[in-house]
Amino acid sequence: MHSMDKKVSHWLPFIAYLGFIYFLSTRPKPIPLDIPNIPMDFSFLHIIEFFILAFLLLRIFYAHKIKYEFILTILLITLLGIIDEVIQGYISGRTSSLIDAGLDFIGASLVLIFKNKKLSNILSHKNK
Repeated sequence: MHSMDKKVSHWLPFIAYLGFIYFLSTRPKPIPLDIPNIPMDFSFLHIIEFFILAFLLLRIFYAHKIKYEFILTILLITLLGIIDEVIQGYISGRTSSLIDAGLDFIGASLVLIFKNKKLSNILSHKNK
């Protein structure tokens, strides 16, 4: 794979997903998730949402052989979660919450499960 294609293939999913998160965050009201017989807990959704974002960023760091990739991922994703909450404080019908920012941190921290050597191979795709 060409060098530029490789960069795009790593960065595009992260940027697209981050854009999707901020798109949802800037809507005046959260999108209702009325799924019959399944109670929705937005706390769980925050954790999952920011875990996925952290995974995508960690994948970039692995591909570019960035040192301290786990710490940087957790710090940057937590910062993005805080920024997300600040933005929501200015959106009509939305509120800013330190609890939500904390849940975003928990989601980001879950990338530590990839510290295991076998799981690290998932991220690096064996440096293809």
